[in-house]
Amino acid sequence: MTASCFGANYYVRKGAAGTNRGTDWTNAWNEMNQINFSTLACGDTVWIAGGTYTTALRGNKTCTSGNVLTFNRVQATDAVPAAAAGWNAAYDSLVSVPNIDIPGPSAYITISGRIPYGILVAIPGSSGDGIDGGEGNGSAQPIDHITFTYIEVYGPACVVAGNCTGGGVIGVNVMPYCQGANRTNLVFDHMSVHRVGEAFRGCGWDSSFVQYSLIYDTHNDGQQHEDILYSNPPYQNVTWRYNKIFQSPNDGLFFEYGTGAVNFAFYGNVVYHSGGWLLCFKTGSNYGPVYIYNNTFENDGTFGDYQPAWLGFSNMVQGSEVANNVFENVTSDAQSAPPNPNHNAYSLSSANDGGSGSISYDVGTLGASKMFVNESPSNPIAADFHLTATGASTFASGKALPAPYNMDPDGNVRGSGGSWTIGAYQASGTTRPAPPTNLNGVAR
Repeated sequence: MTASCFGANYYVRKGAAGTNRGTDWTNAWNEMNQINFSTLACGDTVWIAGGTYTTALRGNKTCTSGNVLTFNRVQATDAVPAAAAGWNAAYDSLVSVPNIDIPGPSAYITISGRIPYGILVAIPGSSGDGIDGGEGNGSAQPIDHITFTYIEVYGPACVVAGNCTGGGVIGVNVMPYCQGANRTNLVFDHMSVHRVGEAFRGCGWDSSFVQYSLIYDTHNDGQQHEDILYSNPPYQNVTWRYNKIFQSPNDGLFFEYGTGAVNFAFYGNVVYHSGGWLLCFKTGSNYGPVYIYNNTFENDGTFGDYQPAWLGFSNMVQGSEVANNVFENVTSDAQSAPPNPNHNAYSLSSANDGGSGSISYDVGTLGASKMFVNESPSNPIAADFHLTATGASTFASGKALPAPYNMDPDGNVRGSGGSWTIGAYQASGTTRPAPPTNLNGVAR
């Protein structure tokens, strides 16, 4: 994320009663819809005080790489806002909004909660989206280099009750008016998206990332079908990496129609405590190339519409590959054999793909596998899929892959301990600086 060296500072504070011009905390804009975009320039920073806001945070500005428009939840350690008139340390607290929208055309905007999960998008009512993008003026609009980080998206109670209305509840919906690849360079980083009908819905994406995030607790909300991702093409050059994905009863990451998932990379993820589809490329369309590397897929037998769980591949183009994955109580060939399977590990011997280096292993007790530190079916947010000594020994025969696939979620260099470990986590090796925070959820 690139920011400008010089730019003005503006302020948003719920209840501010001054001139509401955004110039300091006393005269801050007192609601999100009071932010004056004609005043803001690219390179500026908007500091947001903790509080419950009732209007959406919108970002609608076309900026450049050297002059990013930034919206930051404020922290007491921030020198400039802490020195602004009217500052109070109590402003360093949770920011809650009903929606974030980047209608477009927009470019180079960052919205950051700064800490896990410093901004909460609490979707109200019985339908709606947490984060929208690219649907300005009632038509498809380009959005480019938009970064969302340290944001929690949380759905209303109708999701669990299964009685949502309208279009239901979607955590991140960057899909309306699906035309061409014009939602480019999107980054969803250190997110928490949960209690939703669908977690992500996307098309028109190009060169984008979903990473270091918790994505869980999807439901058939009466309108949507409990997908982790529902995608139509174009969906190209998109990477999902280092995420923890769980409590998905069915449908998982679901692709359909046209030529989809072009250059789709899915690596270093843990998909667990889920049933039915975990990853589906629906029959009737062509896909790929796709690269499914170094993931752990697990079904503990206690959650989901169907056990064991499965992945489904169909009509994969040449160059696709499925390698170095752990499939625990999961089969990878619900529709047809995975493309170029090799060096995968299966607890169900009947599911072994027969590829070079692929193995079968004994899980021990399902839900308390001797391969992992803690599968925790009763409290899946606390699960830990780092390897035990038994797991490290069993999964020590992975295939060496080039960058960027040679790092695990902790920043360990794969293969540096003498062997490349199958699954999401490298068993041992030299460590670079870890990601900013561990993936810890928020109980609500």
